[in-house]
Amino acid sequence: MQQDFKGAGIDLAFFCKSIEEYKKNPKEISKLYKSLRKELFDNQEIFEYIQYQIKVFNRVPEFFEIQEKFGIDISLINTPYSTEYFVSLIKDRYLRRGLVRFAKSVAEEKDISSINIDDLYKPIVRLSEEYREITDIENAFVKSISELADEAKAIVDEAVTGNNNRLIKSPWPTFQKSTGGVAPGEFTIIAGRPGTGKTWMLYKWAYSVASDGKRVLLFNTEMSGSATLLRLACLNTGLRVSSIRNRTITIQDADILKREIDKIKGLKNLIITDVGFSPTLMNIIKEIKNYSPDIVFIDSAYLIRASEYGNLSRTENASEVSDSLKNAAISLNIPIVCAIQHNREAVRGVPSLATLSLTDSNAWNASFVLSIDPPVSKGTPSPVSETWRVHIIKNREGDLATFNVSKETYEETQSEEYSVFGVKVRL
Repeated sequence: MQQDFKGAGIDLAFFCKSIEEYKKNPKEISKLYKSLRKELFDNQEIFEYIQYQIKVFNRVPEFFEIQEKFGIDISLINTPYSTEYFVSLIKDRYLRRGLVRFAKSVAEEKDISSINIDDLYKPIVRLSEEYREITDIENAFVKSISELADEAKAIVDEAVTGNNNRLIKSPWPTFQKSTGGVAPGEFTIIAGRPGTGKTWMLYKWAYSVASDGKRVLLFNTEMSGSATLLRLACLNTGLRVSSIRNRTITIQDADILKREIDKIKGLKNLIITDVGFSPTLMNIIKEIKNYSPDIVFIDSAYLIRASEYGNLSRTENASEVSDSLKNAAISLNIPIVCAIQHNREAVRGVPSLATLSLTDSNAWNASFVLSIDPPVSKGTPSPVSETWRVHIIKNREGDLATFNVSKETYEETQSEEYSVFGVKVRL
């Protein structure tokens, strides 16, 4: 992954990211800095200043304080990666520095044969022990029962006041009313047969959350990032991707589409990424850790490979992927929303948990499942439906429900709309 700190060093980017992540929790940032040694940082004055503020005043300094005190323009530092990413870079730098020091100490000996083997062994042991201690930083954030109790009470207070920022809203009122939104650690599925609009529903949700200011990571395992962005722009404008492919788009519509692309471009908290020709679990989870989003959307999760190697069957692979994504949602404390397919049995009637493709793990792991009805002909001549019928077929927190979404905007509608001989009729 290409580093983009806009001229800032690893330390400065790390400081900015850690302040951004733990601004309201000095205990967590204190644990992090305490675990890292002062000599690992090039900017020791800034390190000591932050430590002092946390230790004496139990507060994390604001960006403007560091900016004024040390004459650094924080706005020039781009930190799209997680704290863990910068910790890994600092660990690597520490190892390199340690090896260089050790090599120099050996090189200073005029007669290598005179070096005592025990003296040679001790610095290696010390270096490995120190490096292992720093490596364990990822596991250093185990919270006490007291901290967990405080968090639980805060959730209750947020529910009473209506200011529950943990829950991420959906763009569909019926789903929102039934679930309250999705919370960190929850695994949600949007399921449907090919061509039933599950991808567009996923895009609609991702864009809605990003527009609310949340940090969104959107994966597409079937197409490039630019193709994904283009489809998102088409969704927002009501224009068809096919008009671009077959070159029937007008100049006016092209201008509208390009303006929408620029609008999406302005959403700095929307991250669209692809994982290459071999979308593996390792790549997916690595990107989630790097970008530290508030929520993750994965289109076509059934194309993810559980491992780059191995001979798992499709069902075994899908089960492993589902289990791992659920575990990632819990361990990384973020909601994950995936699009998967129904099997052919779903066409014979209303889809159910039993018709989710490939594995029972999808149904077991999901907190919520949104299922889109396959196309069904009604009447003679068969009218063309302009809406999708969406069922909530699993809801761990509340009641099941059904609602309709427009095929053009994917917003919830109060009625089903059909086109008969070119005339739209609402039922």
